[in-house]
This record gives sequence, C-alpha cells and structure tokens, in this order.
Amino acid sequence: MSQSTDELTRSELRAIRGHYRRRVWLAFLIPALIAVALGWLLFQDQDARTAIERVHTKQRAADRSRDTQPTSERTSQPRPHQQRGRPGPERAAS
Repeated sequence: MSQSTDELTRSELRAIRGHYRRRVWLAFLIPALIAVALGWLLFQDQDARTAIERVHTKQRAADRSRDTQPTSERTSQPRPHQQRGRPGPERAAS
C-alpha cells in the first residue's frame, strides 16, 4: 500500500480525497452540533431561572403586602344582603 501518488489512478485519488473530505466535514459538523445543543440547553436553563425569579419576586411582594395589612378583625362591617333584580311576590304584597 506504499504507492506514491504518481502510481495511483485518478479514481483511487478521488476515492482517497472523498474519504478525507467526509472526515473533515464530520470533524467540523459534530462539534458545531454539540455547541448548538449546549447553547440551547444553557438558554433553556437561563429562561427557567428567569421564570423562577419572577415567581419569587411575586411571592415576596405578596408577603410584604400581607404583612402591611392589619391582622386584626375587619374595620368595616360587611354590607347587608340586598336582593337584586325585580322584587319577588313577598315584596309586592307589602
């Protein structure tokens, strides 16, 4: 197999070149795909962290607003129940 390139036929040279071209293509393609996948995963992680931080911020705000309200009984009395709509027969009779 130790032939010089002068002794190889054109088809053999093409086959050798094609073989190495495919290897070079894969050598660049695989790391690029890995980089894209890792970038996507990091983006998803950052997006999840942002969403969690938003929830924590809302919870802290709700806790603060709950702390500022008095915990004793209500100062205003609930309104008496009023019937809505047309008066019923019991009202019409009086």
